[in-house]
Amino acid sequence: MAGYLWRRGARFWFQIAIPIDLRGAFGSTPVRLPLPCDDYRDASRYARRLAGIAESWFRELQKERLTGLPSSPAEAADLFARSGRRPS
Repeated sequence: MAGYLWRRGARFWFQIAIPIDLRGAFGSTPVRLPLPCDDYRDASRYARRLAGIAESWFRELQKERLTGLPSSPAEAADLFARSGRRPS
């Protein structure tokens, strides 16, 4: 079976671990989702797609944590407003 795919009874499930550096924010429980199919081939396709989405999401979160920079001018303005400082 594919690395992110497992079967319990008659149902296939997707599972992916939370990266270690994100566990402080999201916990250590893996993401688990039941897949809407009972055929191995279809379940494998779903699992590969979900793995790609999850990995992309994790990368974005890791990048955001590393840079610590606002992702938009509106977010920067909001950060300044909350801090009580004015941008120079």
